[in-house]
Amino acid sequence: MQRDFLGTWKGFWGRLGADPAVIRRYQEDRLRRLVHHAWHNVPYYQRHFAQAGTNPGEIFSLYDLPKIPISSKFDFQVTSFEERVAAGIKPDRCIRRKTAGSTGQPTSLLRTRYEEYLLSAYRQRSYHSAGVGLRERRAVVMNGERRHYFLHRMLGVARQLEIDAFLDVEEILRQLRAYRPDILGSTPQTFDRMLRAFSSRDLEAIRPRLLGCGGDLLTPTLRRRISETFGKPVLDTYGAHQFNLIAWECPHCRLYHTCDDAVIIEVLREDGMPAGPGEDGRVVGTGLESFAMPILRFDLGDMARRPKDPPPCRVLFGTIELLLGRSTDSISLPDGRVFNSYRIVHALREETGIGRFQVVQEELDRLSVRYEALPDAPADLGRTIEERCREQFPREVAVHAHRVKEIRPGPGGKLQLVRSLDSIHRDGTQR
Repeated sequence: MQRDFLGTWKGFWGRLGADPAVIRRYQEDRLRRLVHHAWHNVPYYQRHFAQAGTNPGEIFSLYDLPKIPISSKFDFQVTSFEERVAAGIKPDRCIRRKTAGSTGQPTSLLRTRYEEYLLSAYRQRSYHSAGVGLRERRAVVMNGERRHYFLHRMLGVARQLEIDAFLDVEEILRQLRAYRPDILGSTPQTFDRMLRAFSSRDLEAIRPRLLGCGGDLLTPTLRRRISETFGKPVLDTYGAHQFNLIAWECPHCRLYHTCDDAVIIEVLREDGMPAGPGEDGRVVGTGLESFAMPILRFDLGDMARRPKDPPPCRVLFGTIELLLGRSTDSISLPDGRVFNSYRIVHALREETGIGRFQVVQEELDRLSVRYEALPDAPADLGRTIEERCREQFPREVAVHAHRVKEIRPGPGGKLQLVRSLDSIHRDGTQR
């Protein structure tokens, strides 16, 4: 396995403030090792490179990234698990995860225990850079499997209480009252559930000094509700099962720093070229520490934007200004044009009074918006939602908003914000 263990750990803490040119050289060194390893040991990439006419020997720098063909979730789904595992890896000695994601399409991931601990260490470093102490009491209300926390297991610090998000909300709050965490983290959806059941007794007992969010898109409305309820700031993280941590919100510059020494993040336009500062694009990632099951130029199905003028910050990693949510479900219009769904997501997430929502394309010319109304929602919220949607679509597309009591997340605890007609027909169901 072409891994440089010493190089990975040398300067682990100091790289946050390293010169960008130093980080670039670090990324390029790892990229060359990873491409060489994937070409010689992973059947999927041997075939993937050959079909695209890619010569791995020509990958020297980040400028050569476009020579590597992009992989999609569908590419992984139609490829056997064995073809994506590197030669010499023993799966029974590794950590295997299976995630449904927001679309309900399962993918399997494999990591060695070393890789799992290392990626966890990168996440812990981001907490430390945001001011979280190693000995502070942490609690996370999470979906899915328990994680392997490197610093806790190896050094006995960064202890964390993990609570199953699928428990009854009263049981979640009971455990939090008993534990009294300094740091409390969860997904936006689970925070929303807790806030709906929150009481003055809970507020008095659960008094974290910092709140962390992640796992899905955090809307400005929900961020404000969480912060106002607890009277504390909210810091967001952007991650994916494929890479663990991708970016974290910085309390100093208020942008998202990409975890550049663990993953190469590209923000690309629809034509595959890099999006410019202030320009929206889809997120494509390359995991620099995934050798058991390499992940090269993987399309995450998310949209993001890099800032035009990032403010000075002590962390010198790259930045993302705005996370725009999923880009997977584009909507086909009656005249044949394709509409990027993140535009409507971005418009609705800014609307005051709206909780969770889901846009469903029932016909080419008809959309339905199901939404939950927050306690402070204006009486005409439904009409406002319809107006926001009609501003985005041609006149011949009818839009109807429907207030519902609850919108349930899909598999994996995530809510697919937009369901296009194509995806409904493909899946055979409508969530």
